[in-house]
Amino acid sequence: LSHEVLIGASVEDTFRACDSREQQLAWVGSLIEVQIESEEDWGEGSRFVQIHEEAGSRQALEGVILGYEPGERIHMKLEHPDFTLESVLRFEDQGGLTRVSQQTILELRSAKLKFVASMVEGVVARRISEDLERLKALLESA
Repeated sequence: LSHEVLIGASVEDTFRACDSREQQLAWVGSLIEVQIESEEDWGEGSRFVQIHEEAGSRQALEGVILGYEPGERIHMKLEHPDFTLESVLRFEDQGGLTRVSQQTILELRSAKLKFVASMVEGVVARRISEDLERLKALLESA
């Protein structure tokens, strides 16, 4: 799944909004909490747990940062017993604007999700697109 958005904010501000758990709560629609195992030396190898709420149901996703280049790229993997999401966010300076592109690989593990794979992929694609639009609105209203 690939998505991108052009944001009227600097690369530094945009990267910070994507990297900050407080700001993630403002633009990732289903995210209600982020628990970080170790805040010192945040970067590649760091582990965290994201708590998401959808339709009254809470899910914990265990995460790890696979690659981290401040101002350029965040590569993370989120795992749940039913699925895995691996995403790369890239940040490009476009002369005062920032192009954010996100490539996500979704691996469905459970038989129930595999049965409705095209529907699940559509929902995930829509959520990613909506989240990036919220990120744009958040940064452009600041």
